[in-house]
Amino acid sequence: MSQGNSIGTTQASFIGIQPMKLAGHQCLATPAAYMHREHDPEQSLKPKKPYSWYLAFFAINISTFVVSLDATALSVAVPKITQDLNGTTLEAFWTNLTFILAVVVVQPLYTSVSDAIGRKIPFYVSFILFFAGSLAFALAKNMAVLITGRLLQGLGGGGLDVLSEIILVNMTSLKQVLEAWAAEMDGIEGEGAGRVPWAAGRVFERAGGGGKGRG
Repeated sequence: MSQGNSIGTTQASFIGIQPMKLAGHQCLATPAAYMHREHDPEQSLKPKKPYSWYLAFFAINISTFVVSLDATALSVAVPKITQDLNGTTLEAFWTNLTFILAVVVVQPLYTSVSDAIGRKIPFYVSFILFFAGSLAFALAKNMAVLITGRLLQGLGGGGLDVLSEIILVNMTSLKQVLEAWAAEMDGIEGEGAGRVPWAAGRVFERAGGGGKGRG
């Protein structure tokens, strides 16, 4: 009997299954036990990550929040800004629409380019475009520059939005993202889209309408 156990243990080690000890006897681990261990929610939901992983995840969430904030918060201030710059209602309309159109158009392009050359360069380009657009919007003295700034923000924001999700999937796996990390990203994006306009409106009121704050 001991010889049979020894042969079974040797065969199990050869195919990669480790033996287990139960009640003082050595026996083979069954495939069902390994399947249960592999699909254990406590082990598969959020496996332990290195500290650098969480820093990268935090940076991705920050970029997602900023894009969501920019898409919603400025809509509260655009009417007053348009009035200060002697703009028309049509120009105010295009100020908001330009950003949305740019985001929608460039997202498939960023996806294709990042598949071809990697994620890092498109992500940096997105950040630079978004920063340049934000700077142009903040310093605009006429509606043409204001709309151009929003266009640049959309070109960069579209890349930041879609590449954040792609990079997160590359950092883990699609299964782990759907199980564990999508809720965090959706919650942050929801905060930017839901509560930020209300907070921006309160700040806008306390600033006396927002016109004086732009210089």
